[in-house]
Amino acid sequence: MNEYKNTIKAISDFIFVEKYPDKRVDLAFVPGSGYIESVEPLIEIYKKGLVRWIFISGYRHLSEKNEIPHSILLKNYLVKKGIPEQIIFTEEKSTNTKENILFSKIIIERKIGWENISSIVFICRSYHSRRVLMTAEKYFPSDVEFYIIPWTYKGITKENWYLTKKGIKKVAEEIEKIGKYILKSDIGKFGY
Repeated sequence: MNEYKNTIKAISDFIFVEKYPDKRVDLAFVPGSGYIESVEPLIEIYKKGLVRWIFISGYRHLSEKNEIPHSILLKNYLVKKGIPEQIIFTEEKSTNTKENILFSKIIIERKIGWENISSIVFICRSYHSRRVLMTAEKYFPSDVEFYIIPWTYKGITKENWYLTKKGIKKVAEEIEKIGKYILKSDIGKFGY
């Protein structure tokens, strides 16, 4: 039984990354999400004065029929919630995590300038946080400090993922995707 618990803990500690900012960050980054709840943690840290700029990346999942990119839907929601439009930047073409980072990197350079960014907080699904972090470490400037604020998708958390088939499936898919990214040299080191 201890071996089972140790395995669950090792997987949980690897996949589910959290590192909340203890100071104001230059950029809050939301990678590819069409869910309104994905930006709720962002709204919370913005209201606390912890964010200078906001960047939302993502078109839509290829299986979706929605014509409006996720990034635009989320930007419109943030503006309705009172966040100034001029501090929100978007990327509307990416369909996966690597594209989220690569396509956004160019826009961030052009619109904000990497010399103006020393810290980024990623707002992402809890079980997607390790892959986001590893991808950012590969492609974003090495002198940028990263934070992660996870949001809970369909009730899947670090504490309960192994208790349901849905949770096990999502975490297993994430491990598989990380493996594929590693084999293609598409992600960086293992993060924190």
